[in-house]
Amino acid sequence: MNLYDYGSPVTLSVAFTDPTQTPPAPVDPTTVKLRVLDPSNTEQIITQNFVHPAVGSFSFGIVCLLAGVWFYRWEGSGNIDAVADSLFVITSTKFTDAAA
Repeated sequence: MNLYDYGSPVTLSVAFTDPTQTPPAPVDPTTVKLRVLDPSNTEQIITQNFVHPAVGSFSFGIVCLLAGVWFYRWEGSGNIDAVADSLFVITSTKFTDAAA
């Protein structure tokens, strides 16, 4: 499990592959969606502005201003259907200016 400090940028990444090929080859889904669920159970759905450095590889940066466990899910659909779930933890802080 990944652990990050309060207010730190967190980069969420995924590598989509085609499991029907041996070895599995990178592939871009027709549509990519990132769902992020914060510790208060508020969901954010992101569908654009991803960093896309290579075929099948996507990332997105967020700043987390809520301590606790965050869940996220990458969803690819279209020419390949795939999901990848993960989580990370944001630690709490005693400093009031942590996000300034």
